Amino acid sequence: MEGVKSTKRFLGMPEDKDLFVPDGVYEHFAAGVGARGREARTSREARIEAYRTIHPELADELERIQRRDLPEGCESALPTFPADPEGIASRESSGRVLATEPEFGPVSSTNALIRHYRTLKNVGGTT
Repeated sequence: MEGVKSTKRFLGMPEDKDLFVPDGVYEHFAAGVGARGREARTSREARIEAYRTIHPELADELERIQRRDLPEGCESALPTFPADPEGIASRESSGRVLATEPEFGPVSSTNALIRHYRTLKNVGGTT
C-alpha cells in the first residue's frame, strides 16, 4: 500500500482517494469521443429509420438479432430428448439441434446481418 501512496504523492494525486479523476477529464471526453459517438449514433439511427421505411420486416428481424431474441416458433422446431436410461451421445443430439439451424440458427442470423449491412449501406451511405 505504501508504494501506491508514494506513487500518488509523486504524481500530485490525493492519497486518500481510490479513484481520482482530475478536473476537465469528463469535459474533454464529452467534447471528443462523446461528440463523435453522438454524431455516429444519430447518423446510424437515421439510416435504420430509412431502412425500416423501405424494409419493415427486415428491420424488425435486425432488431431481434441485436437483442438476441429467438425467432417466433423456433422453440417448437427444436427436437426434444426424453429421458432415456441409455442416453444419447452429445454429438448426436447436437447434430439434431443444428439440423434446425438453417431456418432459425446462427447461420441464418449471420446471413441476415450481412444482408442488413449491405441494405443499410445502400439506404444511407456508409455504416
